[in-house]
Amino acid sequence: YPADYEKLLTDFGLSNLKKSYVSKLSGGEKQKLSVILALIGNPEIVFLDELTTGLDVAARREVWRTLKQLKEQGLTIFLTTHYMEEAEALCDRVCIIKSGKKVTEGTVSEVVAASGKSNLEEAYLFYMGEEDLL
Repeated sequence: YPADYEKLLTDFGLSNLKKSYVSKLSGGEKQKLSVILALIGNPEIVFLDELTTGLDVAARREVWRTLKQLKEQGLTIFLTTHYMEEAEALCDRVCIIKSGKKVTEGTVSEVVAASGKSNLEEAYLFYMGEEDLL
């Protein structure tokens, strides 16, 4: 059965824009709408690529909250992101890829511990060979 689009619009804070043209939506609103469209078919797995790029902090956190709820309901989410804070907040497991090859994978704590660093952002820089940026 398809997902309840009214609930999705409410969950993503777009119900007041239901009758708006897509061309009139802000970048963040368009991004949230793209997630709603991905969820409308009520999938078991969804792939989200750079989902929160271009969103302000409040909109990003709002999307995070909704994704956490969807995850709790059993939805499997593959999320591509360059925001390590986002990966830490949302992901059960992470995979760091460099030049198309897997460098490491595991839970956030496993990946951080194996790097010898104190957080995922520092671990990411370590695995990417960019420690001089620390």
